[in-house]
Amino acid sequence: MGDILDIWRIKQLLGMGKESKKHFVCINKILRLSSRMKVVYVTGNHDEFLNSFLPKENSGNFILCERYVHETANGEKLIIMHGHQFDLASRFPRHLLLLGDLGYDILLKLNRIVNGVRRLFGRNYWSLSLYLKTNLKKAINFLNAYERMAVETARRNGCQGVVCGHIHTPSLAVMDGVTYCNTGCWTEELNCSYIVEHWDGRLELRRFE
Repeated sequence: MGDILDIWRIKQLLGMGKESKKHFVCINKILRLSSRMKVVYVTGNHDEFLNSFLPKENSGNFILCERYVHETANGEKLIIMHGHQFDLASRFPRHLLLLGDLGYDILLKLNRIVNGVRRLFGRNYWSLSLYLKTNLKKAINFLNAYERMAVETARRNGCQGVVCGHIHTPSLAVMDGVTYCNTGCWTEELNCSYIVEHWDGRLELRRFE
């Protein structure tokens, strides 16, 4: 679903940061999976540099693409995209996007400090970013517009559902007859979420404990 490699943190990818090893360990595990099963890597906005390596035709067990149509066991078609295509803010100049990314990093660091204090008092994990998303009117309007655009994209492509990520807000719902799936993110303990398909084609939103 994209954003597994984060080219926006180029120093880390070059081995200058503490997190660089984790990036490549993750990618290595994905590549090793492709020796046993089909793996589809859909690029996102943070690893969009991979688009320059997109093959004209995909073959074998590892597929690299910007979008993918998956047919479930019960015959429904799902268009799979990272989701930055539905985010109008992603069309801003790169320096503004980097500034926004920095702001999100600061928010996560503040969140860790707050939750460190909460743990000392025996309190559960609390998400500052989730609080802002669910209480700020502009954030709510943004989420609604994002979901509508994702659902409309599925409908235009003759699909019964859409699977995306990008906005770090996990969801599994039916909107106007179209299944909307958002895999969420792994940047916060509260989420660590993913979508699975059961053998009968039923979709389920899960969280990794």
